[in-house]
Amino acid sequence: DIKITYNANVENIEQKNGLFKVQSSDKIYQSKYLILAAGGKSFPKTGSTGDGFEIAKSLGHNIVEPRPALAPVIIKNYQFRMLSGISLRNKEISLWKNGDLFKSWNDDLLLTHRGLSGPGIINYSRYMQQGDLINIKLLNYNKKELESDLLKKIEREGRLNLVNLLIKYPIAQRLIEKILELAKIDGSQNAAHLTKDERKEIIDTFSNLKFEIKSLANFNQSMVTKGGIDLNEINPQNMESKIVNRFFAAGEVLDIDGDTGGYNLQAAFSTAYSAGKYISKQL
Repeated sequence: DIKITYNANVENIEQKNGLFKVQSSDKIYQSKYLILAAGGKSFPKTGSTGDGFEIAKSLGHNIVEPRPALAPVIIKNYQFRMLSGISLRNKEISLWKNGDLFKSWNDDLLLTHRGLSGPGIINYSRYMQQGDLINIKLLNYNKKELESDLLKKIEREGRLNLVNLLIKYPIAQRLIEKILELAKIDGSQNAAHLTKDERKEIIDTFSNLKFEIKSLANFNQSMVTKGGIDLNEINPQNMESKIVNRFFAAGEVLDIDGDTGGYNLQAAFSTAYSAGKYISKQL
């Protein structure tokens, strides 16, 4: 039979004379084998507060610094709070670090009341840090192509006010209006009255909407934790520690984090299965 003990806060774990001693608030549990599956630091209300990292560290393991992952990002001097909920489908997104392109990809994203979210942000948040720049290409044109197309639209329909002309592009009207407001361009003017400098500003922004990262959302909002027990200290065949014999680790307490879509759940299931199957053969 398998006995499950609830509400037993683990205060300390040590290995002596070939046995693990697990000290709770009112009892000591002993075992020959031990699996640590205490989760990361994300969603602490579920009980996953990062204690597992401290336990593993106390037993001699190196802990890769835990950070929020699969998390929304908070943007510095964010100007789009009132546009929260607007989604941008299949946009080219690029991440810049210290002025250099780090990575680019295409995916969906979402404007929030504090910054950016959606799969195009969340799945890549593991790479993001304070001070990095996120650039979003709103249209599938390069600047030269966009300028040519915009001039043709103005030539054909220059009597339209500027907003009504620009909404012919697949961009939400409220976002267009906000971009014009920030650029101090009158959206009610006839498109034909657009100056060369104003046209350049629109083309530059549509081609490269820039955001500076203030921070990632905290562990309360992140779906998983990046970091944990260094994988170099774990046997990938059975999840046994290379530091402590008969000590195993599974799930998010390890330095494993994947994209959204069930990959992190699968990692937890698979690592736990590998550890449990190996231990069962030793008993």
